[in-house]
Amino acid sequence: MKIVVAGGDGYIGWPLSLKLAKNYPNAKIIIIDNGLKRRLIEKQSTESITPILSLENRVKEAKAEVSFKNLSFRDIDVSSEELAKFMALERPNIFYHLAQIPSAPYSMANVNGAVHTLVNNEVGNTRLAWAVRKYCPECHIIKLGSFGEYFADELDVAEGYFCPEYKGKKSTVPVPYPRRADDVYHITKINDSNILAMATSQWNLKVTEIMQATIFGIGTEETLLKESLYNRFDCDSNFGTVVNRFVAQAILKKELTIYGTGKQRTGLMYLRDAIESLVSLVDLDSKFGEHKIINHVSEKDFCINEIADLVINCANKYGIKIVAKHGDNPRSENVLEKKKYSIESSYAKSITPIETAISEMIQLADRYKDRISPEFVRVGKTWF
Repeated sequence: MKIVVAGGDGYIGWPLSLKLAKNYPNAKIIIIDNGLKRRLIEKQSTESITPILSLENRVKEAKAEVSFKNLSFRDIDVSSEELAKFMALERPNIFYHLAQIPSAPYSMANVNGAVHTLVNNEVGNTRLAWAVRKYCPECHIIKLGSFGEYFADELDVAEGYFCPEYKGKKSTVPVPYPRRADDVYHITKINDSNILAMATSQWNLKVTEIMQATIFGIGTEETLLKESLYNRFDCDSNFGTVVNRFVAQAILKKELTIYGTGKQRTGLMYLRDAIESLVSLVDLDSKFGEHKIINHVSEKDFCINEIADLVINCANKYGIKIVAKHGDNPRSENVLEKKKYSIESSYAKSITPIETAISEMIQLADRYKDRISPEFVRVGKTWF
């Protein structure tokens, strides 16, 4: 069996690659990555809180361990013609597609960021669908989407498809749950979903799309095995997620900066739980011609204020006294009340208690507090 992880150098991709290598020792695990995210982060003059090696050295260090000897990598840009050549040569059984620019702020900073995000994300996804169709139509595509695609207002969130009802009439054919985006990044995710839906209905491909909630955490059992395998941990306004940023601010003993009212609701998933769940998809009973959607979220009901309170309480247990501070919202959101809706989620696996997860993050981040610059956690710029 050949399993490809596109974007295998990233925050989710690296621990996923190691876990796959460990759990499937007889499979060939191939990382493809062109180092784009590293270059973007270097360009904005930030870095990972945890020290990380180059991808080449990461893989070398991993292969020195018995558990990861089946790991390799190729320097490939998924938005280039090289992807098709690679697929024709390797013909993988499973392709995890994580090779996208994962930043709404970056996509909204200027026209160059917007166009770069559009080209990288949408062209790469489209090239993948065509390459699988032509060279390995039996390959299972597992694509990392975003829970942020959904129009989650007061309507309960279905898992991908549902039969809508309007003016007393109900559809007999399931259609995608309503989607809406206020930034270019999430627009690319919505368009990706449309392309993949077409690829299943028209070409009979096998696709599982993960509507991923906000992931937080520092590492997994595999990445924490030794420092040379550490996962990256970003806390800046472009590539650091909210819990990671709050933990970094706590370590610096700075106020936790909450954008706007803090009543914006978000789903959460601890990195360790997310990786366990993603790896289990190798054995998923997926069907050709099916665009299967999985709402990947384990903590379903938090708003930003509540997340800040959790970090403050956990930090207090380690003698770190901090408070939260409300400020302008770069996204121009004006959420007056926390939204009330339920989320269908049939697949999310083990759930680490969020207090346990945050405590683990604080302990490891504190070891590298000298690497955290106050500039890394400054408030992002307004988009408009």
